[in-house]
Amino acid sequence: MATRHLPERFTALAPQPLQRILVGASLDDGDENLLEAAGSIAQATGASLVVLHAAEPLDEQWALDTGLASTDDLRARLAARAERLIPAGVRFTTGIRPGVAHRVIAEVAETMSPDLILIGATAREGKLLGSTAERVVRKATAPVLVVRGRFAIPPRRVVAPVDLSDLSACGFHCGLAMASRLAAGREIDAVVLFAIGFLDPMSEEMRLRRWSTEEMTAKAHDRLDEYVAGHLPDARLATENRVVLGPARESILGAAQLADADLIVMSTHGHGGFERLILGSVAATIVREAQCSVLLVPPQAAFCDQIAEAVLSQTAPCKTASR
Repeated sequence: MATRHLPERFTALAPQPLQRILVGASLDDGDENLLEAAGSIAQATGASLVVLHAAEPLDEQWALDTGLASTDDLRARLAARAERLIPAGVRFTTGIRPGVAHRVIAEVAETMSPDLILIGATAREGKLLGSTAERVVRKATAPVLVVRGRFAIPPRRVVAPVDLSDLSACGFHCGLAMASRLAAGREIDAVVLFAIGFLDPMSEEMRLRRWSTEEMTAKAHDRLDEYVAGHLPDARLATENRVVLGPARESILGAAQLADADLIVMSTHGHGGFERLILGSVAATIVREAQCSVLLVPPQAAFCDQIAEAVLSQTAPCKTASR
């Protein structure tokens, strides 16, 4: 049963507006979905875009297939794509930087401090998704949205897996706050998922205390309800808290497919170990295999978000929500 979270008054803890978005373009076919998503997000939120392509040493066959032979060709193609796919009225700039993609994106992100980084999931799959996305997230101090297919604006159905750890709580809060930003304040349906695998602490506790499966599931529901209530952002959410038994990877992918999710929101850190939500394990698998887009929240992004909220809560006045 879904619980609606519709604060009558929004405080400084409400998600702050998006201002700057960094888009890592690859100049492959997948860029169409990426740039369309970037344009739609910017149009809905008022953010400005920096569309960046890292000019790595060109693969000979790729250069032959695309007809690109120089940096000037890359610059012209990037500008033409951006002009065609980004809606009129959206502020954006394009740029070409020499170097390996993940390093270029990380360096520019460090300089411009974006609120969000966008990367495509389908373009040059092995090279971009297998290495760039993971390495960008490892270095990022902003959430990273990996766009797969057409990204719905606003996202209406979100799956948010958690592991009930203190480490992932900030990522859960920051991730749903960012999803609310992408929805431009519209209500989001969120399935908050806690998957209990064999190595999960609750499984170990069940074995030690000799709980039945039903007892463990009931206790997990109670803990999940308390966890969610304590870490929701001030945003319009309808949450359904769900406990499932099984490995995190399969449980998350199954829940997203069952919910026909527009987005999976997940922290890249947690307890640690095989069945925990850590980059290189569960999160990396979800990014590769999910049928929808994935918003990854690295620990630095969650930490920065919490600091910003703490400062604003002491300085910003309350604002009555519009109806």
